[in-house]
Amino acid sequence: MRNIIHFFSLKIPRKIISVLLFLLYFAVVIRFVLEYSYPPQSYFLIVLFSFSNLPSALIFISKKSNPYLLSELRATEKALQATYRHWDSLLSLLPQAVFSYANNATGNILFVNDFGVKLFGYRDLDDFKKMGYLDIFDKSQKARIMSERANLIEKKNTMISEYVGLKKDGTKFPVALYSTPIIDDDHKVSGVLGILIDLSEIKRFKETIDQLHSLDQAKDDFLNIAAHELKTPLTSILVVSEILKTKSKTLGDQEIGKEIDLLFGEAERLKKIVDQILTATRFENKHNVIKNETFDLLALIKDHISSLKSLAEPRKSQINFAITERKEAWVSADPDKILEVLNNFVDNAVKYGTPDQTIIIKTILSATEVKVEVTDQGIGIAPDKIGRMFSKFSQLENSLARTQEGIGLGLYICRLIVESYKGRVGVNSAVGKGSTFYFSLPLVKK
Repeated sequence: MRNIIHFFSLKIPRKIISVLLFLLYFAVVIRFVLEYSYPPQSYFLIVLFSFSNLPSALIFISKKSNPYLLSELRATEKALQATYRHWDSLLSLLPQAVFSYANNATGNILFVNDFGVKLFGYRDLDDFKKMGYLDIFDKSQKARIMSERANLIEKKNTMISEYVGLKKDGTKFPVALYSTPIIDDDHKVSGVLGILIDLSEIKRFKETIDQLHSLDQAKDDFLNIAAHELKTPLTSILVVSEILKTKSKTLGDQEIGKEIDLLFGEAERLKKIVDQILTATRFENKHNVIKNETFDLLALIKDHISSLKSLAEPRKSQINFAITERKEAWVSADPDKILEVLNNFVDNAVKYGTPDQTIIIKTILSATEVKVEVTDQGIGIAPDKIGRMFSKFSQLENSLARTQEGIGLGLYICRLIVESYKGRVGVNSAVGKGSTFYFSLPLVKK
């Protein structure tokens, strides 16, 4: 060690040191070549690179002559080819046209998948690539397309637009185009990648939906007008029926009295239907005035139990009220409307339940809401019908051979009422085991 230190401490000229270092480099390289059996034609390269940069020479030689590295390069090339085939297959399966075009004056097409070729009616990829970017759109939109493309390239952001596509045979069709710039290593836009969707079917579907909405609105308008027109003569019929009932009792004619009672009952039923149509229409058109009042729902139901029992008397049904342990449940709503919902649930339980059944009204309180359940022992509801029970005209949809009066607006109106107070409605049922209809309302502070 001392000898080495002494050697470097000697005042040796720099030229001699350079020659010694070069010879040392050269000896190392020759040994490396002999050890790995490089061919003689590589010696010149070794000498050449040794003068400038020994590490670079070694890297160059190893890349050119090392069999192991050549094998690695071939394996990498195969992997890249497999990846390309994978993505090419994936793009071919997409049900949208995927293409790219160059960022130049002509905007020539660089790539398009198979779906895009077929969508525009071209023979193959080479046939399609003859076209410029602007050639696949209607010429009337050229100025707009160029302006939006310039904006996309300048801001380097994604853009979504609707255009009119142009097929090879001249057929025009609506399209949606999602475009994003292709950024190169110099952060410049070298091209644009686009995904194009044919909107023809979507447009036709939308037109069909619009037509159905128009027909539905026309139906609602007709029902509303018809209900208004019927209301006045119905009121007159009911008034005259009341007068005739009084006179028949005075005259003591029982036969005429029965006929008048029948007339009065049918007029009442028709009036109820008319009122339901008008109520539903007001809710749907947002013309219904929502009344809010803070009240105790449990107390309201208790006070109304006697009226509910009168609904059950015709079929000798019993009503039990299972009240929650808590004594109060304050809500904000219209008490009359909430009673209308409860009456409807109980009325349905009586109609569709068995004679002499027991109908249970139960209240359940949580930290945020109060839930009211009406359970019957009736025929139950099939699973595929439950989801439509609160839909408009649900009775007409659920049964062709109806055994009960009404047009299926009662439960629909119940849903509209409860939802207008941020509540919810629902039903649990099984065929032959009865049904439980319920509604809930959010609790408020007294």
